[in-house]
Amino acid sequence: MGVFDGVMTKKFDVIVVGAALNGLTAGLALGGHRARRPLSVAIIDRKNPRQNLSNENDARASAITASSKRMFEALGVWEHVAQHMQAMEEIIVTDGRGPEARPALLQFGEASAGQASSAYMVENHHLLGGLLGAVEKSPNITLVTGHAVAQQSFAPGLAKLTLANGEQLSCSLVIAADGGKSPLRQAAGIEIVGWAYGQMGIVASFDHALPHGGRAEEHFTPAGPFAILPLPGNRSSIVWTKGTAEAKRLLTLSLQDFETE
Repeated sequence: MGVFDGVMTKKFDVIVVGAALNGLTAGLALGGHRARRPLSVAIIDRKNPRQNLSNENDARASAITASSKRMFEALGVWEHVAQHMQAMEEIIVTDGRGPEARPALLQFGEASAGQASSAYMVENHHLLGGLLGAVEKSPNITLVTGHAVAQQSFAPGLAKLTLANGEQLSCSLVIAADGGKSPLRQAAGIEIVGWAYGQMGIVASFDHALPHGGRAEEHFTPAGPFAILPLPGNRSSIVWTKGTAEAKRLLTLSLQDFETE
């Protein structure tokens, strides 16, 4: 604890703003129960991340590479997530720019080579649950939720954050993990360059009758890529890229009409 301008302030080595996948991972890497010399870390988010654990709140899934697997093992997360993983046994990339049959541009058959899979699919809510469980085991990490960052000030070696409820926190390093439109990044004067693609990605997961065999496919079409990614059991995730207007039309369809499309 410390006192700044007459206000009691909680002091940490590092403050992470944003308690989604990136923020929780950063906090664990610096202050987790597996760290040899853990720092004192606060992870701040205006929402409680446990509210996002329901499957209904997030249909997204992530591809976990071999290097990311090693990271999650080191952080003590993999043992929780592994039971919800689906190994990619085969990866096929095709080009679908014409009416003819799609030629395979790339194909990886890892299972036939007798090698461990280089990538796994996991639904984001399972990954979030594993990260949160590890955070809760870490005595050097404090999860601060319910209030957004209202004010911030930066000086060499010292940052101060004031929450919407008036609570103040200080640290030597702030990590901005508060999204693509990060208010903290903007407050720090860090600029980005971006542009619109005129596309939207539709994400959904579904059950199917036949097994997928761990096969992942990505078709490149004029409108953008269409990916079919395997999940545990007879389930798959799709990422369907379309022009913005067409994507919005698809999202207004009934479930039956959407499945037909």
